[in-house]
Parts: sequence; C-alpha cells; structure tokens
Amino acid sequence: MAEKLDPLRPTKTGRHRSVTEMVTDLSDDEAFAAGVEAELNGRALIRQLTAIRCTQGLSQQDMARELGCTQSRVSKMEAGPDADLKFGDIQAYARALGLAVGVDLRRADMTLVDRIKRDTLTTRDTLQHIAALSCGDSVMVDGLRGFMYELLANASWSVAQVEQRFATYAQAIPTEKAPTVSYQGDALPVRKAVAPRKL
Repeated sequence: MAEKLDPLRPTKTGRHRSVTEMVTDLSDDEAFAAGVEAELNGRALIRQLTAIRCTQGLSQQDMARELGCTQSRVSKMEAGPDADLKFGDIQAYARALGLAVGVDLRRADMTLVDRIKRDTLTTRDTLQHIAALSCGDSVMVDGLRGFMYELLANASWSVAQVEQRFATYAQAIPTEKAPTVSYQGDALPVRKAVAPRKL
C-alpha cells in the first residue's frame, strides 16, 4: 500500500518541477509513483485541451453546444484517458477552441537535439517556399526580409534565455561533477539580446 502523502512534510529536494517529481520525492512506493506518472502521461492531451477551454472562459455546457452533444459527453471526454479519444473528437474539440490539429510523426528514437535540427530545417524550407512565392514582388520581398530579421532576433533572444538558464543550473552542480564542455571551431561572440516583438 502506498504511503500517505503529506504535503507539509519537508522534502528531499525542496521545490518540484512537476507533480511526478513531487510524488516520487514524497512517496517511498516506487510502483505508486510510476502509476501516477503513467496516469498523467496518459491524459496529457485532454488535460491540455481542458486547460485551454478554461483559459478561454468556456464551460463544459458551452463546449457541448459547440460540439452538438451533451454536457455529460464533454465531461466524460475530459475525465477519460487520451487513448479513449477518437481523432475526430480531438479535431472537433480543438476546432471549437479555435485551434488546428497537427500530427507530428517522427522516429521513436529521435533525440531532442535531432528534433531541434529537424524543426530548424523545416523553418528554412518554409522560408525558401515563401521567398519563391514572392516572384520578385517588391512589397513581399521587403516584408519577408523584415520578417526574417525579426525571426533571427527572436531566435537569438530565445537562445540567450536558455543559455542564462544553463548558467543557473551549472551553479547548482558541485564542481567535481560539473560537465566538461568543449567547442569546435570559433565561438560566436555573445551579445545582449533585446526582447523580441510578438510575431
């Protein structure tokens, strides 16, 4: 039987970054912690959709009207696991929230770094497609050029923000355990980034 969780009990690590981390820290029952993690992971999509519904100020009754079903049907969808959702239900729910659904198909063993590389190449290909559509139209060319500079500023700012977070994490690592970082080639100078305008 799982140990009763006491939220007031001092924890081993202090602040937690997720519910799973908190449960793992507070409970000595590894099977219980794994079960909580599986439950949360199995409801990630519907939890996200429900949170968006709430932030838009829509009730389950509002969603039922949009979807052409009963409020109890919406309640059942939001209470169940992602595996019980039909793709058509996901699309309809998202559409009612003003969202479009995209499917990301990738290799199961794709690393986070590979995903960033893939997304960067996809962005490049999309920009090249937009450039080809401009067909020499000066207004489109100027607009695209301005957008690319803004995109570059946003990317630089985002990388600078992540670098600051790395620095914060590195300070928490004991010196003898700190990873050795090596660079190949010349390092680019780091400049102070300006917060980007919203795209």
